[in-house]
Amino acid sequence: MEGLKTKSVNELKVILRRANVDYSDCYEKSDLLDKIIATNAHLVPEGPQTIPNVIIGELDCVVVQNSSEPEVIVVISHGFGANAQDLVPIASNLILPLATKRKVKFVFPNAPLKLPQGGLAWWPIDLQALMMKFLTGQIQKIIEDAPPDFLESSRKLRGVVESLAKEHNLPFSQIIVGGFSQGAILSVDVCLKLDQHVGALVPWSAGYMNAVEWKRLAAEKKGLKVYQSHGTQDQIIPFQIGAMLKQEIFEKNGLDLTFTSFEGAHTIPNDVINAFIKLVLTINN
Repeated sequence: MEGLKTKSVNELKVILRRANVDYSDCYEKSDLLDKIIATNAHLVPEGPQTIPNVIIGELDCVVVQNSSEPEVIVVISHGFGANAQDLVPIASNLILPLATKRKVKFVFPNAPLKLPQGGLAWWPIDLQALMMKFLTGQIQKIIEDAPPDFLESSRKLRGVVESLAKEHNLPFSQIIVGGFSQGAILSVDVCLKLDQHVGALVPWSAGYMNAVEWKRLAAEKKGLKVYQSHGTQDQIIPFQIGAMLKQEIFEKNGLDLTFTSFEGAHTIPNDVINAFIKLVLTINN
């Protein structure tokens, strides 16, 4: 309640309006405070708010939240050539309108590298060379690769997760970390390297990299909840690569895996989005 006392009269009125509480009989700030406490108006989540260009740790992020005091934080990283805005509609259009009883903060980091053709990347990728390795059976080289920019971006994204936990005094179990494509790969690396289990790891269409280290780290992550999905017709990150990640890292080491395969390409289908919505709204509830 101490936090309420520091708010202005206008801010207190906003809290009451958000809870549809009439305050026409309140004449002093103390009246507004009493009304809020009596009606529990301060427990009603704030309306969705999108805030661009928020620096968290070392990364520029887009924040979408319905409360500045969240009980759940979701960190979602975009794919190669995209930016933080790419996945924002998942939060602003699909999830937060349903989160009337949950205080949720979404964080969408921008990757640190600018591509010559436009867009951002977590680390450079030569897509032609990568596909050639796959077609010529050099899969082991693909999964053991761990370029310096990949490791540096992983460190920066890990810093975002750690900064958020500290800022909001939340355990890692209240934080969901995921992403799409290149962002999904990075999210796997981050969650395996964090000291504690996050609430859930959500890799959409993820590849398999840094295999030697991932196998060692995954042995310590038994029970970590993972919600993995991959399209059987994916031509960017072939399904075979996602299946290897599933078997060698998640299943073999006893992570709590929910795996969804779908007939589709390099995308996030509606069924997977709907399952993600349910996860956000119910995790540790």
